[in-house]
Order: sequence, then C-alpha cells, then structure tokens
Amino acid sequence: MSLTFLTIDDVAEMLRLSRDTVYRLVQSGQLPGKKIGRAWRFAAEEIESHVAKDFRDGEQARQVRAAFSAREEELVNTIRERNEELDRINRKLEAEVRERQHAETHLRAVFESVADGLIVADENHRMVLFNKAAEEILGMGITEGDPESWPEIYGIYMSDGETPCPAIELPLVRAVQGERVDHVELIIRNAYLSEPAWIACRATPITDNTGVLKGGVVVFHDVTASKRAEEEFHLSEQRLKNLLDCLPQVAQAIALESRSLPPQPGAAVL
Repeated sequence: MSLTFLTIDDVAEMLRLSRDTVYRLVQSGQLPGKKIGRAWRFAAEEIESHVAKDFRDGEQARQVRAAFSAREEELVNTIRERNEELDRINRKLEAEVRERQHAETHLRAVFESVADGLIVADENHRMVLFNKAAEEILGMGITEGDPESWPEIYGIYMSDGETPCPAIELPLVRAVQGERVDHVELIIRNAYLSEPAWIACRATPITDNTGVLKGGVVVFHDVTASKRAEEEFHLSEQRLKNLLDCLPQVAQAIALESRSLPPQPGAAVL
C-alpha cells in the first residue's frame, strides 16, 4: 500500500495551523512525521488518523465534561434541596424547642404557685421537680440522695411520730413503682423545722402516651393546725365525758351532805 506524503506546508494548511506550530508539534512528537534530509515529510494517512484520534478524544472529553456538568448541576440542586429541607427541619425543631421551653416555664410557674408541696421523681427515683411549698413544709429543698436516705435526710416518721418511715412506704417511692396512694399521714421532724409538722400525702404514677412508667409525683400539705385542733377537740371531749361520768357521784354527795345538815329555824320538818 503506497502512502501519500505531505509537506509541512500541506499539514499546516490541513490543520489550519501556522508552519511554525506544525514544526514545533512534529519536533515534540505530537505529530507523526519523518525528516528526510532537511525537510519534514508526513504520511497523509497518519495525519488523518491522528486528527481523527484527537477529534475522538476531544469529543469524548466534551461528553465527559457535559456529563460531569450535568452531574454537578444535579448534585448542586440536590444539595440545595437538602439544605432547604434541613432549614425547614431546623426551623420546626427550633419552634418545638421554644414551645416546649414555654410549656416547661409555664408548668414550673404553675408548680411554684401551688400552695401544696409537690415533688416529681423520674423512673430512677431521681427528684426532678421540687416546688417552694414543698421546701417550706419540709424545711429543706431537693436532695440527690437515693430513696433509702430520704427518711433520714428529711426526718420522715410514721403517724406515731416515733417510728422512722421505711423508704418503701414513702408515697413518692410507691408512686414511682406504679402504685397510686390516696391518703397517707406522716410526721416531719428535723433540725430545720421549729416544731414537728403533720403532712397529708397523696401520690400517683407518671406514664407516657404508651403507658410506660416514667416516674411519680407526690402532693402534700401541712395539716398540723387541724391535727392540733383535732387533739384539742378530743381532749375537750374527754374532759366533758369525765365530767359527765362524775355527775351522779357529785349529785349523790351533795344529797348526802344536805341531809346531814341541821334543820334551819322555821323550816318544815318532813
């Protein structure tokens, strides 16, 4: 197969390049050519093949760049959509956090305004809420101690005023364990109170929407004044009963004493 040879000027015209550019390309090996004597000769078929290869490579490069650009645009759009979605989620979460904080603030304000003592413990018996009324009634505030230490810390006694209340009998502990306590009377006696205080307690478990036990709450109030009034009433009642029990003997004694007295002048003799 015979080859068609081209001069450097022919190649320059074919590739639409300057003669110097073609010369530099062939010198660097970027164009196929042979130096015969002092002149360069190029096989037309090799030049065409080289040009075709460059075209294919260029076309492939353009396709790759186009595909990359499309993918890049797709990624940019995806990232923008994800960022917008994250912004929406963040705004929603921030709104929920503000709403929850507002609700918690309102709830705490309600707790603090309640005249009764109120204590909330979580499922691990850790006190998480302890209002001012509870602190005033008990003489001290929240403790990080475990339930076994509560009776000693707060000075909690059974209604006889002498027997320390076992931790397992504390209304709050019973509520955390899932038991509802309707009415229990206890006595608080510690160094922070000027005198022992009677308290009436009720407690209930705390559950979530699925019924899972999450803790307990105890509500109590000071009934010392009513207990004193009740004791005074019982004392008065007992004194009255004792007096009534003695009336027959007193009447009999008065009658006997009156019979033993001498008759008065002018009095009728029976």
